[in-house]
Amino acid sequence: MKGDAATDAGTSAEAGGGETAVSYEPAPTRGFVEMNLYPGDPPNLIANAPKETIEPTGRIHDVSIPTLRRYPLDESKATGTAFVVFPGGSYETLNMEGHAAALAQRLGPLGIAVFGLKYRVGAGSMNAPRDALLDARRALRLVRSKAAPWALAPNRIGVISYSAGSHLDMSLVAGFDLGQPAAADPIERLSSRPDFVASNCTWNFGSATSPFKFTASTPPVYLCHAQDDTTAPIALSTAIEQQLKALGVLEHLEVYPSGGHDSFNVGLSHAGKDWPDKFLPWLKANQLTP
Repeated sequence: MKGDAATDAGTSAEAGGGETAVSYEPAPTRGFVEMNLYPGDPPNLIANAPKETIEPTGRIHDVSIPTLRRYPLDESKATGTAFVVFPGGSYETLNMEGHAAALAQRLGPLGIAVFGLKYRVGAGSMNAPRDALLDARRALRLVRSKAAPWALAPNRIGVISYSAGSHLDMSLVAGFDLGQPAAADPIERLSSRPDFVASNCTWNFGSATSPFKFTASTPPVYLCHAQDDTTAPIALSTAIEQQLKALGVLEHLEVYPSGGHDSFNVGLSHAGKDWPDKFLPWLKANQLTP
């Protein structure tokens, strides 16, 4: 399907169902290329769901058909590392431009592949957190299935998230699986575990209490939070940090004194926009990227 924003040459692809071709598929040179997550209807599809709409700012409402957007990168510097971005928006909307597209503009020139997950939100779902988690798992499997044609390292596929996207991120790292061996769809046989995550301004519907149940196999987690965030209390990130520390999971909490809930939008002028300059060296120092 085509995206509502400009796509490179207007092209797009459907999620295949496990194609084995390994011919290289170049990244777009501008805009994005968009593909459906599922080869058919997504699970729990609402019949006669309201039409998806997009604000002039690019914020998306009422997603019922989840997709994955692939953004440009400098292929001459390709690192094989991929970040799947879970935008925020309270499970009601998706700030795709401010979170995913802006990050791609920042990281693509470094040779890092960036993808934006358009997961189900708003009236596009009867239970957005439930369906978004299905979409998140599927997105990780789909990117992993495309590792060869997209020149990605299948063990360096991470997630970057914001706000409600960080609730989804934490739900994923607490609820991934290693694949469904008996699945008819080869993509479903692949792991949905991210290799690392960066969770910005982590949100739990305004609560400071962590509902997440992590295990020792939880992937490495890098948390960023502003002390003056009144939408998502920093106590939530502190609680998650302590949970992971107790399990021996590699973790880090980067605290910023100000900037509020939008502190980590790289396209804005808040001090927190520099967080990738700290996160990327952390990945390298811990041998998670070359």
